[in-house]
Amino acid sequence: LPRGPQQGLFRHDSSLPLIGRRLPDDIVIEQMEKIHKPRWELVTFTASRAHIQAQRMAGMIALRDTLLDLIALQRTEMAKNTAEMTTLRQRLKQEYHRFVKKFGHLNYAENERIMRFDPFWAPLSSLEIEYDKGVSRDMARRYGIPRRKPDAVLSEIFVK
Repeated sequence: LPRGPQQGLFRHDSSLPLIGRRLPDDIVIEQMEKIHKPRWELVTFTASRAHIQAQRMAGMIALRDTLLDLIALQRTEMAKNTAEMTTLRQRLKQEYHRFVKKFGHLNYAENERIMRFDPFWAPLSSLEIEYDKGVSRDMARRYGIPRRKPDAVLSEIFVK
C-alpha cells in the first residue's frame, strides 16, 4: 500500500480548507520510465451542504491515512505490538469515535457515497465488520416494529 500524503483518491491539507481529488494518470508507453507527479483538482460540494460535507470527507481521509499507516507498520514490524502500533491504534480509535459521534457510522449511506470511489474505501469500511443501519422512527411507525439505533461491530485492528 502506498504511504504518504498522496495515497488514495482524495487528499486533505489540514493547513488549508481544501480537499483534492487525484486525476487519472496519463502515461504514454514510451514515457513509462519517467516519474510522473500525480495531478489533483479541488473537490467541490453543493453550496447548501459544503461545510459539513467537507468536514465529513476530511474526517474520513484522516481515518483512512491513520489506518493505512497502521497496516503498513503491521506488515513491516516483526513484533506484534510495538509502542508505535499502540499509539497509532489509539489514534485510530479516537478518530473513529469522534467521526461516528459527529457524522454517523462509516458505512452510513451518506458517508459511503462520499468515499466509495477512493481505492482504499474497502479497508476503511471494513473497520465496521457488521454494520446494522438500524430502524428509524418513521420506519418503526410505518411497519410496527421497534426503533433501533444504527450499530456496528468493530474490526480487530482496534485491539490487535
